[in-house]
Amino acid sequence: MTCPFSYPLARGGLAVTLWDIIGSSLKRRWRKAIILTVGLFLATSISVALFSASKAMREEVADSFDLIGANISIIPTQEELSLNYGGISLAPSQKDTLLQDEALQKIRTIANAESIARVAPKVLGHITSDGQPVTVVGVSFADELKMKKWWKITGDQPRGGADILIGENLAAEKGWHTGQSIDLNGKTFRIFGQLVPTGSDEDNLLFMDWKQAQDLLQMQGKLSFIEVSALCSTCPIDDITAQIGTVLPGSQVTALKETLVAREGIVDRFTTLSLVVGAVTAIAGMLLVFLLVSSTIRERTKELGILRSIGFRKSHLMQMLLSEVALLTIPAGAAGYLAGLSLSRWAAPIIVQMDVTVPWNGKEALLSVGITVLLGLTASLVPAWRGASKDPVEAMRML
Repeated sequence: MTCPFSYPLARGGLAVTLWDIIGSSLKRRWRKAIILTVGLFLATSISVALFSASKAMREEVADSFDLIGANISIIPTQEELSLNYGGISLAPSQKDTLLQDEALQKIRTIANAESIARVAPKVLGHITSDGQPVTVVGVSFADELKMKKWWKITGDQPRGGADILIGENLAAEKGWHTGQSIDLNGKTFRIFGQLVPTGSDEDNLLFMDWKQAQDLLQMQGKLSFIEVSALCSTCPIDDITAQIGTVLPGSQVTALKETLVAREGIVDRFTTLSLVVGAVTAIAGMLLVFLLVSSTIRERTKELGILRSIGFRKSHLMQMLLSEVALLTIPAGAAGYLAGLSLSRWAAPIIVQMDVTVPWNGKEALLSVGITVLLGLTASLVPAWRGASKDPVEAMRML
């Protein structure tokens, strides 16, 4: 069977193919071709801009949640307030009300445990050094250093055991320095690093391994509180909070997400708006294609009748008409993706008031072109079918 795009027509002794007809048609109707291309370009660029900005903002908000470290705190319900750490106030002297070590494992048994990134124990207490009180915070350095991404340390990062980390204000007050060995309650510890000032209570604290802190403070098996870091791009924080409260009765579980709730709400509303505007834009683009293709086919009634009368099948004419649309939608989709990406890079940071990176994505570019072509062809199906189904006898009467 002869390929429809090489179907020969006699023209001055030369073979004319469907590609020749398509090229000739687009040249004769270049104004409508430009309008169709520009319409789909605008629809694609708007949709891509909204989608890319929404996706980038969601990723940025998720990263920001992670940057604030823990987003769930667990403290004993009956604890009186006297010590402050990380915005949480505790009274470590009431050891009978403290959490137990077993709480760390129980948290890992909740239904949404796969959404939990880190569970960080905390042991707080006072010791005396040179006649002066020092606030000790026992932590799991492996978790703490990952959660406190804003920490900057001069010296080495402590790994546990007898390694300790001190705030700058405490170092200045005691005259301590990195590499120095100090005696705390009869035990020797080595200062591995010093925190660069954070402007918070951390500048006055001494950090050590939580197991060492339990021994030093005589709080074996006891925890002052626990911080949990959840993967907030995918996890339901409220559900996790409720589930932890169920496995740890007698504790107060609080989601610490207020700092980003406003931005997350903006992103949610923007995402909803993006879906609505994207759908409306796609429908408008399809309607424009439908009207332009319908108008073009009405103008070509005689031409299509002649082609049918000399042996062209409906399938040949359908392929010809749809190919014309496809040739216009491909560049519209490609240019629309590039324009939409540029627009989203400009608009996203303004909307959520934070740095948002919108990267180039080859797969999304191909998907954008593919969807644009699909929308164009879908909108053209009905008018193309009507044009290809014209009765050649009726069309010839119009000559």
